[in-house]
Amino acid sequence: MTLQKRIADLKKKKGQLEKALKRARDKATKSVVSWKNKEQAFRARVIKILDCIKDGGNTNTQEMQRITELNKKWIDAGSENVKVRDANFGEVKVIEEEFQKVEIQLASALATERAESDANDNIVHQVFEFRDNIITLLTGMNNFLTENVYDRLIGPDGNLRSQITLYSSDGLRKIIAMVNSISKIDPTLAIDALLQINAFFTRIRPDQSNLDEATQVLYELTQKILVEKTSFSVGPDLYRFLSLDLNEKNFPEIVEAQRLLKRSLRSEKTNSYIRLYQRDSRSSKWQSVSLTI
Repeated sequence: MTLQKRIADLKKKKGQLEKALKRARDKATKSVVSWKNKEQAFRARVIKILDCIKDGGNTNTQEMQRITELNKKWIDAGSENVKVRDANFGEVKVIEEEFQKVEIQLASALATERAESDANDNIVHQVFEFRDNIITLLTGMNNFLTENVYDRLIGPDGNLRSQITLYSSDGLRKIIAMVNSISKIDPTLAIDALLQINAFFTRIRPDQSNLDEATQVLYELTQKILVEKTSFSVGPDLYRFLSLDLNEKNFPEIVEAQRLLKRSLRSEKTNSYIRLYQRDSRSSKWQSVSLTI
């Protein structure tokens, strides 16, 4: 049973006992009132009989007998009333003891809940504080890298390098700064290249059935790099196409398309990041150091 379920059950039981205790106390109070009313009635009747005897000036045996009978009835009734009263107050005592027991259990459960809640609040607060500190540190590190490291990814020739490595003087730590880039095609040059490729298709298509194997491969590769015949798909096929060493006399259109596409390709940086490594000695293997928890 969870603590919350136990607290809910104890609260429910406490409410039930409060109602039962009120009923028992009312019942006990009524039994006391009833006993007192009967006692008062008995005394009033005895006093009335005694007054009658006093007024008569002598002791009337019949009246005395009535008093004796009333006294006997009162003793019997009183004894029964006392039993009822004691039983009612006994019930009150039992319920009060149970009520106090439940109150103690509920107070203990609520104290435990408060302690757990305070502990949880402290944990959540600390973790979020740590997280804020980590973000502050990471932001500071990234700003430092931007100012002192990432600029070094630009080579002396102005071209973007894919990565650089910085070593500590003792050779036990190193930082590898890297950059992700995406290749894009200049649309103006791509259109000119497309015109050359279309001219190539126009020239060889009528004789496609008589193409030699090399020309057939070139024809198929050229088709692969086109997307909907209007643009080029940057990928392995394009780089394979650009790396082909072709005879310009035989394939003037394709050679010109290669030149245009090579000029149209440009790399754009998408994001920079670093990786950390350390080792115990210069002869040890490098071990990656995580930047996250």
